[in-house]
Amino acid sequence: MRRGGRGVLLGVLVLAVCAWPVRSDEPIRFGWNEEGVAVQVVDQPANRVLEIIGAATGIPVVLDPANEARLDGLYRKRTLEELLLDLAPGVVIVYRYDARLKTEVIDRVFSTSRVAADIKEAQLRDLVVSRERLAEGVVPLPNRPIRYSGIGASVQPSSDGAGIFLRPLSPGSPAARAGIALGDLVIAVDGRAVSDFEDIGEIAAAIRGPDQTDVHLTVRFPDGQVREVVVRREVFTWGVITQ
Repeated sequence: MRRGGRGVLLGVLVLAVCAWPVRSDEPIRFGWNEEGVAVQVVDQPANRVLEIIGAATGIPVVLDPANEARLDGLYRKRTLEELLLDLAPGVVIVYRYDARLKTEVIDRVFSTSRVAADIKEAQLRDLVVSRERLAEGVVPLPNRPIRYSGIGASVQPSSDGAGIFLRPLSPGSPAARAGIALGDLVIAVDGRAVSDFEDIGEIAAAIRGPDQTDVHLTVRFPDGQVREVVVRREVFTWGVITQ
């Protein structure tokens, strides 16, 4: 399913409904219209509802056997993602790029308790990267070595202008050693909101600074947590001339 779009949703579900007719007496009825997607539930386990949605859409759903929640009523949202998060708060939705449709589609849905912490973090980062289309074009490609003092990360503004994404230039860069990875959103630099800067150049200049000094970054991580990360600036050389 394309995120935020109805065209792919309709195409997928039309095929699914042909193989799975909906009867009015069923305790779980899943469907859609031009206004969005909805499920009508009559006192059913949440896992059973997720199973029905997975079967109808063809999207694998990894269930949490410890989930004892029950659902009852009409649940309606604009997109399938919003509906899934409403039915099972905290699920991890993983995307993949569909070359035929030329867009990202839902690949799998995980109950968070069924996913190890490191895998969950990687999936969340992948989700952020795919939504912001940062997988390519973030790291500059200089044709000569660069020597400067900084944290060793390229800068990319977020689509809404509320922050910047930093991508460490190497695993050994100060940014990487401080735990920053692509998908983490920097929303303030030394206490100054990113939105208060004039442009991306001014933000980058504020992050750079003298060797062996600290820059305090307020970071919103993919799981929604906001923490301050202190990065020690260093002088280093990045990039080499290839013959």
